Amino acid sequence: MVTVTVPATSANVGAGFDSLGLAVSMHNVFTFEESDRIQISSVDGTHVPAGSNNLVYRSARVVYDQLGIPLKGLRITQRNDIPMARGLGSSSACIVAGIMGANALLGEKLVHPNDHVNKSQSSNDTFPTAMHIAALTAAETGHLVLGTLHTTRAKDVPARIIHAFPGDRQEEIRGLLAANLVTVSSQMLYRSGKETWLLREILTNVAAVAHLIREGKEEQIPSYMEMGLSQMRTMKQAIYAMKGISERERERLLKSLE
Repeated sequence: MVTVTVPATSANVGAGFDSLGLAVSMHNVFTFEESDRIQISSVDGTHVPAGSNNLVYRSARVVYDQLGIPLKGLRITQRNDIPMARGLGSSSACIVAGIMGANALLGEKLVHPNDHVNKSQSSNDTFPTAMHIAALTAAETGHLVLGTLHTTRAKDVPARIIHAFPGDRQEEIRGLLAANLVTVSSQMLYRSGKETWLLREILTNVAAVAHLIREGKEEQIPSYMEMGLSQMRTMKQAIYAMKGISERERERLLKSLE
C-alpha cells in the first residue's frame, strides 16, 4: 500500500494571482493499492465520486497510460481535510496524489513525475483547464512557487504566452488571451548621477489589439502602442519622454533596446 499526503494550496497570493502558488498547513491523505476493479472511498464521510470519473483515479490512469501499462483498477481511500470549492487546491491535491501514488505503485518509473503533472494539466480531456500550474507545483513540493514569463518587453508578452503551448492548442489560447487580457506593463529603472527614472512600456488590450492576437498578427501590436490608444506606449516612447538627460544618454538607452 502507498500513502500520499498532499498540502492545501492557493494560486491567488496577492498581486501574484495565478502566478504565485503557496502550500499551507492543511493536508489530504490518500492511500493506493492495486486491485482488479475500481474501489474508491472517503474515510471521513465527504462525498467523492466512486467511479472512473474520480479525479484521483483519472490522474493515476494518466501515469499508467504514459507508461503503456494496463490499468484494471485501484483501491483508493481519501481523507479530505482540505475544504472543497474554497480556493485551497482540493482538486490540485487530487491530481498530484493520483500521479504520485500511481508512480509509487509502479516502482517510480517516472523519473520526473512533476513534468507529467504539468503536461496533464494542459490536457482539456483529462483535467479542468482552470487548474493552475503554480498550485499544482506548490502541492507537489510544499513550497512557495513563483511563475515567471521570460520576456522583458510588454509587446512580446502575447506571443510568448501563445507559443508556450503546443501547436494544436495555440488557436484556442489566442481566443482566450484576446478575450481575457487586460493590460501588460513592462518597467525599467534608469539611474544617472543622483536621478532615477522609471520607464514603463504599456500594452492595453483594446479591440484592435485583441483582433491582432486572435488573428496571429502580434508583430503589428507595436504600431498600435505607438498611437497612444488607452495610454499605451512603447519603451522607445518612454525614453524619448525623459527629461533632464543628455542626448548621448538617450541614444545609449535606445540602443539597449535593440
